[in-house]
Amino acid sequence: MAEILRIYPGYSRQLSLFVWCTHLLALGLVPLLPISPWLRAAMLVLVVLSLLHNRNTHVLRSNVSAIASVEWDGEDEWLLFSAKGTKRRARLRGSSYVQPWLMVLNFMVVGKGPKYASLILAPDALDAAIQRRLRVRLRLQ
Repeated sequence: MAEILRIYPGYSRQLSLFVWCTHLLALGLVPLLPISPWLRAAMLVLVVLSLLHNRNTHVLRSNVSAIASVEWDGEDEWLLFSAKGTKRRARLRGSSYVQPWLMVLNFMVVGKGPKYASLILAPDALDAAIQRRLRVRLRLQ
């Protein structure tokens, strides 16, 4: 059994910038769509709600469903911790994306509550040594 890897991601300016820029771009494009004003207004509200959800879940990690930290035993068992301290067991899904410039860890949660969760890790969210250890262990898995 491998050593337990504890991951405590910090605030990521890169991820924050990406979330804000993509949503602001969408907000700028919605008024240009050839649709009714009511539909445009509804789309603007949905984009703003998406911005708030993604900011709170993936950038600030303050939503109830957000993953604040994880522990991995090196096998198939992950523990996901919310900002409120709730602990859930999970397994990493094959749809996860691991590259030096971005990691998206997709999980299948075991037990009650939402069945899927994701943790987005930009390079500036983790200590370089922890990020490297995580990438190596994920590739060996």
